[in-house]
Amino acid sequence: MKDEDKFVRRLGIAFVFVNVALLLYVLAFPVQDLLYKFTVADGSTAYTAYSFAWWILFLFVIFNFAAPVMLMGAITAYDSAVRIDLHSMTTVFAIVINAFVALVLIFVYLAWTNTSYSGGFPFNDYRWCCVYYLARPELCANTAPCVPAVTNDMLSVNREFTMLWIFSGVLLLVTILHLGVNKLLRDSGAVGEASEARVEEGKLMGIITVFVYVAVFCYYFAWPVLDTLYVNGYPVFAVPPSPGPYLSNLYGVQWTFVYFGVLNIIPPFVFMVALVWRKSYALTSADYWFTIAVSLFSIASFIVFLGILIFGCNVSWSGGSICNSDLWCCKYFDSAPTLCANVGPCPSDTPGLLPNAQFQQHLVFSLIFSVLGLVKIWLNFRMRRYGVFQYY
Repeated sequence: MKDEDKFVRRLGIAFVFVNVALLLYVLAFPVQDLLYKFTVADGSTAYTAYSFAWWILFLFVIFNFAAPVMLMGAITAYDSAVRIDLHSMTTVFAIVINAFVALVLIFVYLAWTNTSYSGGFPFNDYRWCCVYYLARPELCANTAPCVPAVTNDMLSVNREFTMLWIFSGVLLLVTILHLGVNKLLRDSGAVGEASEARVEEGKLMGIITVFVYVAVFCYYFAWPVLDTLYVNGYPVFAVPPSPGPYLSNLYGVQWTFVYFGVLNIIPPFVFMVALVWRKSYALTSADYWFTIAVSLFSIASFIVFLGILIFGCNVSWSGGSICNSDLWCCKYFDSAPTLCANVGPCPSDTPGLLPNAQFQQHLVFSLIFSVLGLVKIWLNFRMRRYGVFQYY
């Protein structure tokens, strides 16, 4: 059995090396080679590298290193059940993130690339300016069509984005394979069982997990929540009789579901209290039930935000929606005369309206908090098996 255990662990190590080599290739070529720089007619740079979109893709690839690192840690300390459990948790979270990124890239391919409003993003055909130089002159050096002529139906996604799209699916399959390797290590006995875990190691696992939860929450509250714009005051002030009607969307349905996200400070706080008094049945049970309740609120918020995105975002009847673009009044000023101060369109052509950045983050973070809630429920059970928390 000892030789068989070594063989299984060596298979796991080989899998880690293949996984890391794949990630290094993706990082070195598709992500690094995506085009982010456009030069306008006067020679100045209009859109530089390392933008927000680039960092999202970069961090996505970096995050995928977590599963192989955790797996290597579990193999090197094969008598520790906590480390193999950390690998399980990391892998499940990676599967969710990779599946989400793959779906987003499919949406980008179908509805975003090579459109008039996608200028400046690195997914377009290199000849994008041949077609849309008039729509986005600030991004294009040419002031006339290309020769020979290029039409919209001739545009395609660039090679780097195609590679990134393919590799997003490959990385999703690799993370699913991590679950298989995890099961192989457990079933073969090549790694430790939960009964072999030490209490102190279990505590460390819980603290690390909660630290990640709190870090995500701090970012969410410091930026998306506090930066979300609500109509609250006198939007139309200069048109006689002045001021216009008082309008407020505070404390409404959309406001309520945004602040449901703030409830996510409760699960990590209760967990840390339970960790201090870990033999208290009441506190360990409170950690479990509070996490379930907050997770249900997060899931409800995700469903509501998805409904707002589909039915109440950047349309004529969505005045005051937290999803609307900041340029909503440029296009729909005549639909909301009490909401929009302008009585005509904006001076420049209004590009395609997109959900504002804060709302996009609300949608994503409500899903992330839903997943973190499931992780916390799982963590509560593991803390009991490790002997950290009191059993029911």
